[in-house]
Amino acid sequence: MRNVGDEYFFTWFSNATVNPEQAVIDGFVPNSTFIKQKVLTNQIVQPAGYFSLRNVNIGYNFSKSQLSKLGLENLRIYASGQNLIYNTSKKYNGFNPEFVDDPNARKYGEQRAGTPLFSTMSLGVNVNF
Repeated sequence: MRNVGDEYFFTWFSNATVNPEQAVIDGFVPNSTFIKQKVLTNQIVQPAGYFSLRNVNIGYNFSKSQLSKLGLENLRIYASGQNLIYNTSKKYNGFNPEFVDDPNARKYGEQRAGTPLFSTMSLGVNVNF
């Protein structure tokens, strides 16, 4: 994966970086050493292996004999989760190795940051009287 997040400061501003200290103050980068120009060498190629757990759904339907005592016809409880686990290589500095910045075949694998994956969890109950 070619992660070019910090190199973006050089290409966006016509190969002239912004003031590194001001970029930290403005919250663009975590620290001033983050901004350093890189050329197309293996220094900007990062391992982009990952492990993910995308979708989990689990539920339980109570039996009719259990429900008859409560005067219920049907009762189901369930839980659902998306993107519960997303572990990337320790040497990968981006948010999401699956993010494609440009579908052009010559630039495939190049990233300018990307977006993080958000986890979602839902709980629910279905009841019929």
